[in-house]
Formats: sequence, C-alpha cells, structure tokens
Amino acid sequence: MTISQLIRPAHSFRLTPVVKVASFHIGRASAFRATKTIENGAVNEAVVLPPKDKVAGSYHWDFERLLSLSLIPLTIASVVNGAHPITDLFLGVILPFHCHLGFDAMITDYYPSRRSPVLNK
Repeated sequence: MTISQLIRPAHSFRLTPVVKVASFHIGRASAFRATKTIENGAVNEAVVLPPKDKVAGSYHWDFERLLSLSLIPLTIASVVNGAHPITDLFLGVILPFHCHLGFDAMITDYYPSRRSPVLNK
C-alpha cells in the first residue's frame, strides 16, 4: 500500500457506519415467545362470587384498628414520661407488628395477585 492510499481526504470518511445495528437486539427468537396467561376463564364470563359473610373480613380489620388505637396512648405516654421499660416494650412489640400489617394491607390492595404473583403471595 502506498502512502496516498493510506492517507485520505477528510470528506471521504463516513461519519455513520455502513452496517447499521439496532441499539437493542436479542439473538434468539425464543425471547419473543408469548408468556403463559395468568387469568382464568374468558373475558366475557361472569365472575363467580363467594357466598356473603358479614364478618369475613372484619376480624383482621378490627385487630388493625385496635393496634392503631393502642399506639396513640403508648406514644403519648412515651413522650410524657420519657424512656420507660414498660412503654418501650409495648412500643417495640406493637409498632413493628403495626408496620407489618400495614405493608401487608398495602401489597394486598395495590398489587393484585394476578398482576404480580411473586409479590402478592
């Protein structure tokens, strides 16, 4: 090769590549297969509702409200009296349990099991 073949004018260089490659590609066609649907039944079928029970969900709701209401006097007593072993014990037991039930209710309400089966078990 001569020097004239190695040295080219600047206007002869291509700024874009000759072969364009997609910025995102997957080599296997198996990655595009349809996934298994989670929903049961057809779209126009009626939903089968369970029989009505007046106290079906009230026990855990009442227990959550009892925990929430018990935190009010415990917090006030802890602020007024300062650090005391009895109030610290009750706050240390009730507060994490209250947080656990709250996060569980949030996941159940806002992440339905058919959309996120891993998170809502």
